[in-house]
Amino acid sequence: MTVKKHTGLRERKHAALRKQIVEAAVNLFLERGFHGTLVDDIADAAGISRRTFFHYFSAKQDVIVDWFRQQGEYLVTAFSARPASEPIWNSLLAAFLEMRDFYGKYDQRVIDLQRLVHLEPVLLSKKYDFYVFAAQMLLPPVKARIEPSKQKSLVAHVLVQAAIGAYNAANNEWAPKAGTKSFHALAKKAFVFAEPAISRS
Repeated sequence: MTVKKHTGLRERKHAALRKQIVEAAVNLFLERGFHGTLVDDIADAAGISRRTFFHYFSAKQDVIVDWFRQQGEYLVTAFSARPASEPIWNSLLAAFLEMRDFYGKYDQRVIDLQRLVHLEPVLLSKKYDFYVFAAQMLLPPVKARIEPSKQKSLVAHVLVQAAIGAYNAANNEWAPKAGTKSFHALAKKAFVFAEPAISRS
């Protein structure tokens, strides 16, 4: 019991430090640019050594991968917290909006991060990791909400991919017009357009 308790505490400390490093790195990327930020800068801002940084990440661009992974984890937690009686498609929309509210509290920060990612090829290639993480993590809880059938796995895949596509479409539509349009309104409209027929059956 004591071993498990210590192991759990150690894992939580590791997770907290990873988030601390990611937050420090993202702030510096926004302030100085990706190429203007050195690993030593990130380590100093996070209050760790260079060696500790490389214990968690093999390169500074991998910090962005972890940032996307954290969003994927948050998304799954938000979806799993929805009422089991709620239609799955509604739960997916609510989960994506909750994740957006948590990671995108400030419109300008979201816009700056998107611009940063899109201007750096090495980071843009990492953007799609979020969709991979989200799909992998969402499939099990979505599948668990679907009535048993031979098509259960296919239905879960369709729902998850359709939700990710709707969210991405809303994000791409919102970014150039941020401040003039509500992201929530665009996302809700995108989910209406993208809702698979299987979710209404």
